[in-house]
Amino acid sequence: MKIKKIASFLRRSIVVVSLWGMAATAMATIIDFEDVAVTHNTHLIVNSFIANDFVLSRDGNGHIDLGNDEVLYTNNGTQVAFVHNGSFTINVDSISGDTFEISEFDGAEFWRDGKVNASAITLTGVTDLGINVSENFVLDGIFDGRNGVDDFELFTVSNAFQNLVHAEFSGGGAAFSIDNIIGYTASEVPEPSILFLLGVGIAFFVAGRRKIGITD
Repeated sequence: MKIKKIASFLRRSIVVVSLWGMAATAMATIIDFEDVAVTHNTHLIVNSFIANDFVLSRDGNGHIDLGNDEVLYTNNGTQVAFVHNGSFTINVDSISGDTFEISEFDGAEFWRDGKVNASAITLTGVTDLGINVSENFVLDGIFDGRNGVDDFELFTVSNAFQNLVHAEFSGGGAAFSIDNIIGYTASEVPEPSILFLLGVGIAFFVAGRRKIGITD
């Protein structure tokens, strides 16, 4: 009888571990532009491109630059995206069409000679309910220097930027740079049903321990 109880306990344990694995698959997507082919110390000029399951694009005139050049412009030692002409915006959309959220990003000025640098980066978005959201992130206005010195600041985005169908970064008519946009797509967020099943599994797990007399 004791063996049957232990076997039942082990089965419950496997269920809990499996459910935990399903919930733990929710990992943040980091749009860091490293998966876009650009040679070091050069830059790529595009109207749109795909990075980490998202499409980034421009409205109207102008283009997006991608690169890693500590001599010409703002850098953090990795590949970054920046705009310095046209509408001074970068659109963000999910390839799958799923809703998504943005929780953090790195932002900076541009600092190339002869360009007007943004004093702030504005993030706007449209939710799946058609609600417009907006938040302003003030830049420090300091050019920290070249030779690998990080010019970027980390900005935390409010909870309003969830369930988005579209988002847009803007420099308000001036040049800016972004990197390491962090968020989730809907498919990466644990479903409430999975979290419920995980809770039930844990309850069975605890009950099983008590029934067969297992203690820590």
